[in-house]
Amino acid sequence: MGQGNVRTKLESHDAQLGNIVMYDVTQNSLYDINHVDLAINNILSLMVQGDKLLLPHGNYNFTNTINVTSPHGLTDCNVIFDGILNQVGTFTAMIITADYCKVKVNNMRSNLVPNATFSNILSDGIVIAEGYHTNLDIGQLSGFLTGVKVAPNNSLGVQYCKTVWNEIYNCTTPILLHCGDTGISWVNENTFTGGRIDGYNGIQFIKGLQQTDPYNNNKFYNVGFEGITLTALVLTFCTNNLFVGFRMSESIGANYITEDSTCSYNKFINSCSIFKSKVISTAKESTYDLPMFSDDSQMISSHFVTSPYNLTNDFQFEIMERSTGFMNNGFTFGQNGSSNLWNTFLGYVFINGVRTPVCPIYEQGTCVLTNANLTMKYLYKYLLITSSTTVVTITIPIMYMYDGATFTFGTTSNANNIVFVGADASTQFTITSASGVGTFSAIWNSATYSFVPYKTCATTPAI
Repeated sequence: MGQGNVRTKLESHDAQLGNIVMYDVTQNSLYDINHVDLAINNILSLMVQGDKLLLPHGNYNFTNTINVTSPHGLTDCNVIFDGILNQVGTFTAMIITADYCKVKVNNMRSNLVPNATFSNILSDGIVIAEGYHTNLDIGQLSGFLTGVKVAPNNSLGVQYCKTVWNEIYNCTTPILLHCGDTGISWVNENTFTGGRIDGYNGIQFIKGLQQTDPYNNNKFYNVGFEGITLTALVLTFCTNNLFVGFRMSESIGANYITEDSTCSYNKFINSCSIFKSKVISTAKESTYDLPMFSDDSQMISSHFVTSPYNLTNDFQFEIMERSTGFMNNGFTFGQNGSSNLWNTFLGYVFINGVRTPVCPIYEQGTCVLTNANLTMKYLYKYLLITSSTTVVTITIPIMYMYDGATFTFGTTSNANNIVFVGADASTQFTITSASGVGTFSAIWNSATYSFVPYKTCATTPAI
């Protein structure tokens, strides 16, 4: 016979906390290996601040909800389930209402294998109903309608909590944030660290009927989305949340990420690539700092900011790899006005709904100018001027005339003058036959209000 309702002193603690008690579930008078919830809930009802519960390693069945709470208020407690917990029946497996506690679940499972639509999975797994600064550590969790459901209700909140897991699998929705429909509840400033998940959806946010505070400042790290039937990340009513270092398996059935128009300012940071066609967003100014590929596996973007302005994505900014086709949109940015781009990456902005290149990020190789005038589009790292039969006039816009501004150019023949002028057509400097062939740098001189050329090399690099 175990200790039952008797509290046994394990060790002394400070005067404010009194005595700490360690409860071994298998020593409780209500312990039954096939109904272990009876002993667990009995112990939890006795626990006060600082107490500890341990379910030792083993295989146990439970037939009713495990309520990680206490009428005394569960605070500063350790609740450790080292054993395997097998759910028998259809009910919410565990509900946590606790502050400043540590809860460890080594392995909890319903023993149900989902069908193709997961319609046979009926029970929630671990529900966090209320909590501040509580840590949840999960080894394995499987076979539930929701794996971890963060669901405060009745004007309660979940904030500053941390959830860590190894595997959450065979769940309809492995991670769900869903404020209840009664009262104004909130889920903010929490941290989630994976861990692999697989299921019908991956991580999903659902707005509560009376929820006024969006899901905000929640952080998600290192989540591996595996075998997701529909969408990996489903965002609604989310703002200023952070997603870092996630992995999207190619087996994901629908989209990688969806953000609806109630979302804003979320940030996604990753080194692994994703397909842009599988990111569906009407959010306001969410940022994607990650490699995005086209459906034919060409990298097309490394930085992407969403925007719903005017329903045309005006002012949306992208950094995209050069290519012919849709990114040019009739804008000439190449050799002698051709459509060949000079740059590996360009910055684009939407103007009146049209994607327009606005700045080069860096050049790939040499920019070539042959027997044509040019208005500089930016300060070139290297502009090769091969003109030999006519005078070439190169206009430097006023925006590039500032302290520290410099550009580099080379000549292969300058029998005729190469004239650099300002926006007002006044001459900045001239390269003549006397200057000789070579490589030059031009540096802005504020005192003379002009660029001054310096010959840096008597040879010209190959194209």
